[in-house]
Amino acid sequence: MLDFLRESWVIGWLGFVISAVTAIKVLRRSKLEKEKLELEVKQLRNSPEVVGDRRKIYERLRGVLRDITRDASATLEQIKELHSIRHDSEFRFPDKITEGLRVLIGQVVELHVGRQVADAMRNRVSEAEWHDIVEKEHGALTAVLQYEEQLVGTFKPHLSL
Repeated sequence: MLDFLRESWVIGWLGFVISAVTAIKVLRRSKLEKEKLELEVKQLRNSPEVVGDRRKIYERLRGVLRDITRDASATLEQIKELHSIRHDSEFRFPDKITEGLRVLIGQVVELHVGRQVADAMRNRVSEAEWHDIVEKEHGALTAVLQYEEQLVGTFKPHLSL
């Protein structure tokens, strides 16, 4: 009986060792596959097609920002275009850029709403209320201008091969 227990213990131990060796091989293989995938993603991110798509998105964004800052106001069409740009950039740029676009859209919407409120309430509000309306609009426009000033530095690393 003792021989049987000893043999079963040895068999159990061998089974454990074999499964551990197999698990190590699987882990090495999965690590290698992960490294291959990371290289493919890196190559894809820097492929000429993706860089070309990024450049088109960047040019569209520059055009919209140019029009907004030139007129110091935003239209619904410009807001719609910014949403389209953010959507197109979702899988072509890192999260930092798409999050910055979300914040920018919020500022542009605030600028648009501020202008609408200012135009509608010009003669119907007190001086203090008017001052608040103008301050909010000014803050939104300042945020848009700051984003535009940082545009080249933000996008430059992603627009070349």
